[in-house]
Amino acid sequence: MDFSLTEEQDMLRTLARDFLAKECPKAKVREMDKDGKGYDPQLWRGMAELGWIGLIFPEEYGGMAASFMDLVVLMEEMG
Repeated sequence: MDFSLTEEQDMLRTLARDFLAKECPKAKVREMDKDGKGYDPQLWRGMAELGWIGLIFPEEYGGMAASFMDLVVLMEEMG
C-alpha cells in the first residue's frame, strides 16, 4: 500500500503551512484564545477565499469536492 500524499495534497499542505505561518502565528492564536469570539474574522475570510471552508462539500453546493484525506492534511497543518 502506498501512503504517500498525492501531488494535490502536497500542494495543499504547502499552501496551508505558508498561509498559517504568515497569517496565524502562535501569538495570534493566543490572542484569539483570549478574545470572546475565539476567532479572527479576517483570518476566517482568508481561509474561505482559499476554499478551505467548503473543502469536502460537493461542487454543486459550492465546495471543492475534496476527500476526507485532503481534510486531514489541512487539519494536520492547522495543529
